[in-house]
Amino acid sequence: MRRLLPILFISFTFAGFSQTENFNQAKLHLANHKLQQAIPILEKLWAKDPSNANLNYLLGLCYVKGDKEIAKSVELLEAASSMYAKNYEAGSNKERRAPEYVYYYLTIAYSKNGQCEEALRSLNKFYQVYSYQDEYYLVDGQKWVRECNLLDKDEEVEQPPIARTGDDEPVVQEQPVATAHPTMSEEQMAGKEIAEEIKEERTAPKIKDRLIPFDDWENLRTREVNYTSMNSQYGVQIAALIELKPTRDFPELKNVEVYVDENGIFRYVIGRFPYRKQAEALRDKIRERGYADAFIVDINQPDYVNEVLGIGAENISWNIQGRVDFKVQVGAFRTLVSSAVADKYLEVEGIKEVQQNDLTILTVGSFAQYDEAASYREELKTNGIGDAFVVAFNHGNKIPLDEAKSFAESHQKEQRESHVKEKPKRERADF
Repeated sequence: MRRLLPILFISFTFAGFSQTENFNQAKLHLANHKLQQAIPILEKLWAKDPSNANLNYLLGLCYVKGDKEIAKSVELLEAASSMYAKNYEAGSNKERRAPEYVYYYLTIAYSKNGQCEEALRSLNKFYQVYSYQDEYYLVDGQKWVRECNLLDKDEEVEQPPIARTGDDEPVVQEQPVATAHPTMSEEQMAGKEIAEEIKEERTAPKIKDRLIPFDDWENLRTREVNYTSMNSQYGVQIAALIELKPTRDFPELKNVEVYVDENGIFRYVIGRFPYRKQAEALRDKIRERGYADAFIVDINQPDYVNEVLGIGAENISWNIQGRVDFKVQVGAFRTLVSSAVADKYLEVEGIKEVQQNDLTILTVGSFAQYDEAASYREELKTNGIGDAFVVAFNHGNKIPLDEAKSFAESHQKEQRESHVKEKPKRERADF
């Protein structure tokens, strides 16, 4: 009997370790959009522990995202919602409760299942419990309720009878002849696709990953988010991990940032683009570097620039105020992200996107004096970035270089102090 006890203890320990490994693997598959791999693992774990609300939640949202077993997803998410917890620990493999997002996915499940009244009740509950970290989920929930009601009305409309000819054959309706469009440039085609993307984004409900920049480096798993953005930005995910890993461990890649998803998984992402279409060029380049599973994700990204001064007819006589930032511009795009611009994300570290009217400018560095920026520009040229040049900004607005140089030279002390005191807005995982 004494010999059996250690054996039983080892067996239970191994079983628990195996379940934890499977649970983590399922969450990683989910974070990598591999639902077909995640679902079988979660189904086995749920079969062994059906009272676990967290397993009910994760399996239910997988069914919802995969648009399969919708009736079953309703049952799972209803069961999970009975154990909703405000202090849900997303990063813990011991968590048995469900997060606030259970009501978001339950709203979608009801909508997909044609239960419109239940969808509305679930959305109202989501409004009551949600921490408002990202209001996108609330707006998207409204779209799913509206979609359910529209589909319900469509089913009630009777189809008009098909007109018949004398020999009882259906009348063939003539199709309008498509008007040939004049040849469009690649830039114009991209603009057309983006316009369609914007239209769909405003009206059609869509289940997305909304990633939040990870910035709690002391507590890792527990964080508070004090911003939210309804505007989508898109990046390219290269990896998803349970534990934090230095960004330098990704060979041949630069500008890797760490985000965290609603399930506590660390996501490693490159780039920030206003439209999904623009992220496609970077995704293709990253795949060429050996990251075949790279895909586009939605980022809830706070603005780097809080104040932007416009230059228009009303303020032609504006004056430089505060400090001037000299940066090195390495690329720019309007609608279409070219292959050459996408390459810059993988060649130059520290890229930031600056929006100037309809132009997105890619810059690196922030210097108090022109000479410092010029020196860095020459360093970049030595490393193969031959088209780099120095630009100047004041409060996020691009200004004439000669005026910026004159201002910086006459305010050397203020410039030096303002740049020394500046702290990075977000640490990087390059420890």
